[in-house]
Amino acid sequence: MKLGYSSNAFVKFSIFAAVEKIAQLASAGIEIMCDRPHLYPGNFNHEGVACLKQSIEDRGLKITNLNSFTLFQQTVRGGEPSSNTEEYIKTCNYAVGPSRVLSTI
Repeated sequence: MKLGYSSNAFVKFSIFAAVEKIAQLASAGIEIMCDRPHLYPGNFNHEGVACLKQSIEDRGLKITNLNSFTLFQQTVRGGEPSSNTEEYIKTCNYAVGPSRVLSTI
C-alpha cells in the first residue's frame, strides 16, 4: 500500500512549501486542499496550476485528489458561492487530468 498526505496539514505554509514538506516525508501522493491558503479560486490561473503540477511531478508525487469540500462548504451553508467556481474546476482538471482527480495511487 502507498500512502498520500493532505496539504491541509500544512495550512501555515504556501501550497508549494506544503508540496516540498510532503515530499520530504517520503509520501507517494498528495491531496490538494482547494481553499485558502492553498489552491483557491482567483489565486491560480492555468499557468499557476500547471506550475504546481510540475512542482508535484518534480518531487515524484502523484495527485490523489482535490479536496474541494472546504471550498463548497461555504455555499452549502448559505454563503456566497466563490466566483468562477465552475471555471476553476475546469482549470484544475486541465492541469491534473479529470481521470486523476478521483483516482488513488
